[in-house]
Parts: sequence; structure tokens; C-alpha cells
Amino acid sequence: MAMYNGPARGGTRGGKDQFNWDDVKEDRQSQNYLGHSLMAPVGRWQNGKDLTWYAKGSKGKQAELRAAQAEEKRAAKAKDADLMAQMLGEKPMQAPASKMDRIQKNKLFKKNQEGEAEEGTVAAEIQGEGFGERIQGLGFAPVKIDDLREQMQEVVTSEKMEGTGINDLLAQHAAGDP
Repeated sequence: MAMYNGPARGGTRGGKDQFNWDDVKEDRQSQNYLGHSLMAPVGRWQNGKDLTWYAKGSKGKQAELRAAQAEEKRAAKAKDADLMAQMLGEKPMQAPASKMDRIQKNKLFKKNQEGEAEEGTVAAEIQGEGFGERIQGLGFAPVKIDDLREQMQEVVTSEKMEGTGINDLLAQHAAGDP
């Protein structure tokens, strides 16, 4: 009795160079291969049909999509190049575009004939009492300068704590006294 008479089963056992989808078509268990319905179709109904129709869009839509993506990419590159030139000083700096027009801005900061802000405007809010007192998050609202100066004076005039005498201890250590 021979120990090895060849493989127990025929067929391909790995090896990309030995694999062929035509062999899968003829195999009794072709349904066990992943992708067999697309790569090794069997039957009359598959003849001449595009089996990957679902993965393809219409040609017109694909062309429009590619054109839109190319235009968006071109616009982004142009904007980046323009901003880079402004930052490097090759072009004059431009103010960022505002979404409000001049009339809307004037209404927002409207003042009456005496130079005082009208009720309901941003200028009135800024001039109002307690504007600097509101706490709405880091960097949200300006601080009143007078309050800031008072707080700075308190810090400067507060009592200072006495040291622990570390310099004396270091001097004793350097002299060799325990």
C-alpha cells in the first residue's frame, strides 16, 4: 500500500496562476465560489446581459458629476492660490466677504441724532449697563476697562506671602552645617 498516490481530490488548491473562472462554470459546486454569479454565469438568461448594471449609473449623470467635481476642485485651487498670494504679500489683502449688505449693517448699529444707540441694536447692547459683566463663554463679550483696572489694582496691592527661608537652608548646606 502506497502512502501517497496523489491528491485525494482533483482541482485547484490555491495558486493564482492555476485558477480559471471557466473551470468554475463547469464545476458541480460552482455556487460555493464567492462571486460565481458575476464571474462564472451559467444559464441562458445571462447570455448577452450586463450583470453589473446596478453598479453603473447613467452615462449622462456620470459625465455631469465628473464635470461638477472638476469645477469644484478648480475653484478650490484658485481660491487657495489667491489666499496664498495675499498672505505672501504678492497681492493686496481683501476683506472677507460679508453676508450682510450696507443697509443691514447700518440698521444693526443705528444711532439717533444725539449719537446714542437706538433700542434693540447691537450698539445699545454694548453701551448698556452690565454688558461687560455677562459671562457667555471665552472671548464672547468685551470686558469693561474700569473693572479690569480695579481687579489689577487688587492683585498688585494684595499681601505677599513670606518665603520659607530656602536661601538660608541652602547656605547652611553649602557651608556643611546639617
